[in-house]
Amino acid sequence: MINGKTRACLFGIVALYLLHISYELFKGRGETDTTMTPAARIVFIVFFVLAAVGLGIYAVRTYRSSGDDDQPPKDDKNNLK
Repeated sequence: MINGKTRACLFGIVALYLLHISYELFKGRGETDTTMTPAARIVFIVFFVLAAVGLGIYAVRTYRSSGDDDQPPKDDKNNLK
């Protein structure tokens, strides 16, 4: 179904964005002009990477399972017309 593939693509985009956030936090780890402690920065980097990996796996599974629903529904003889 189209909704399943759309949902999977949106989850993939969110996973990529979380990876981008974690990369930006990692890139700026040497800055001293910040209110975030180094320990908190590492915790958030790990959290965002783990969340991105989980969402990425879920997006791939959703995309693969939605490929089965692309066929149009069969005529059901039990439906009222």
